[in-house]
Amino acid sequence: MRLADPRWIVRSLPVAVVVLVLLLIPPVFLSEFDQYNATTAAIFAIALLGLGVVTGRAALICLAQTAFMAVGAFVILWLNVHAPGMPFLIKLVIASLITVPIGVLVSLPALRLRGINLGVVTLAFSTALTVYLSVKGFPGAKQANFIERPDALMSEGSFYLFAAGAFIVVALIVTILGRTNIGSSWSALRESERATAALGRSAPIAKMTAFGVSALCGGVAGAIFAVQLGTAEPSGSLSPLGSLSLFALAIMVGSRFVEGALIGGALFAFMPTILKLLGLPQDIGDIFFGVGAILGLRRGFGAAEDIRDVLHRRRRKTAELGVAEPPVGYEPPSVPAPADGSAAALVVEGLTFSYGQVKALEDVSITVPHGSVVALIGPNGAGKSTFIDCVTGFNRSYSGSVSAAGSPIDGYSAHERAHHGVRRSFQQGRTIPDLSIEEYLRLGLSREQRRVATPDFIDDLLAFFSCPPRDTRVGDIDVGTRRLLEVAGAVAAQPELVLLDEPAAGLGGEESEEIARRIAEIPGRYGPSVLLVEHDMELVTAIAQHVVVLDFGRVIADGTPDVVLSDPKVVSAYLGEEVEV
Repeated sequence: MRLADPRWIVRSLPVAVVVLVLLLIPPVFLSEFDQYNATTAAIFAIALLGLGVVTGRAALICLAQTAFMAVGAFVILWLNVHAPGMPFLIKLVIASLITVPIGVLVSLPALRLRGINLGVVTLAFSTALTVYLSVKGFPGAKQANFIERPDALMSEGSFYLFAAGAFIVVALIVTILGRTNIGSSWSALRESERATAALGRSAPIAKMTAFGVSALCGGVAGAIFAVQLGTAEPSGSLSPLGSLSLFALAIMVGSRFVEGALIGGALFAFMPTILKLLGLPQDIGDIFFGVGAILGLRRGFGAAEDIRDVLHRRRRKTAELGVAEPPVGYEPPSVPAPADGSAAALVVEGLTFSYGQVKALEDVSITVPHGSVVALIGPNGAGKSTFIDCVTGFNRSYSGSVSAAGSPIDGYSAHERAHHGVRRSFQQGRTIPDLSIEEYLRLGLSREQRRVATPDFIDDLLAFFSCPPRDTRVGDIDVGTRRLLEVAGAVAAQPELVLLDEPAAGLGGEESEEIARRIAEIPGRYGPSVLLVEHDMELVTAIAQHVVVLDFGRVIADGTPDVVLSDPKVVSAYLGEEVEV
């Protein structure tokens, strides 16, 4: 686990100072009653941090956050009854950690479900747990065996400081995880599961870790909440309705950011007091959260995200993005020859794939020699993208065989094939706007590859593809440069093969020429062979040593560019003219 860009610590200091100052205000300026509410705000800010991971970062709907809180509360109350002599902090740690496997179990439906269907499943878990607790009760509740605070935390001010300290610790854990490849995987998942797998990251593992961290946050919040109250009830804040309110609030404030979670916790805790002062019914609070969530979804930003976006734009106005500078005197690592001189980068034999009764590919065989650029062309609907999906593991219900560098990879999933040397780009760009360029490039690297990918290697790669410096945010660069960056991301791992799906699509003439020159140099400079899917015939003839033509899922021509492009069958396929063969 590596911090992708340690400079985030310096950039985060202003926000950290503001958050710390805000957390120190309640014990100095507020009454005991308001300190109690401030403690509740800190507790639910911790829960919102967890929702910020699973919903804000990974874009998965989770309506079970108060259920995770209930689990944390249940465990610490059970320990209070059955292990009364155990130190308080150990009870808190145990209660928090036990929620993690619960969160992972709840995440299992997310491996197949998304959107509202996943939301229904998680809400069902929350409802089932509430029903169970309504019948059985929390440990010690019926016997009035309430948990007592440690002597040092008896006052409302001291207990608030403890809850605020727990918020800071959890916020640090979540923030540090967010800067590692684990957190980058969550951001990749938010943009596209396919892009996550293409970068060599397991989408299922990314989902399970997101739910696990979210449950951990819920467990911490629930355990502290139980200590604040002395017991717990399965109704009210820990009910399924409470989960819905928290979910709406998380979207409204943008709780994937620390300050957003803090704002959300304050709103959750102080909204009843605010409504009472205004003489409004308490139900207005939930309506307010719901309307705020709808506005957040419509605009794609929560309150914290709006603030950060404004500040970020101001920073961007002060400097041009520019282009990465190549390191002085740096030479890329020498490209190793294949262990077996005869082993091709890719060998596909008899590949057949059907969508129902429609054969998208039929008996397709293609070889990409080591160190070459091979073009795969054909009219729209010929099966080119389906071929790439089969080779890279996104479609695995095919017949035939696929081998990379002499090793069969048919049984591997998409992210496993990426680790076995088969990388790809997409026809529609799938870069990850939330990451810096360096974070994006390193996300697709294994532990061994990250050792090779030194800062000089990254700078050389970015300069080669005319991309901005590595600390630039991906979301700040234009579409054309993102296409180049996506190719650079596929090359960064120095795989056996990169499959480029129309990398020049939507680019102007000069940009297409630039990307063509770069693609032609990839094998000799960085090692990977290239299988290029492209409609631009000028680009194909300029850089490909070999061309394969598909039409209606079958290979109709195979050879050098000049021979293939003059073949009557190819002319017929592209121009729709009937020719005699």
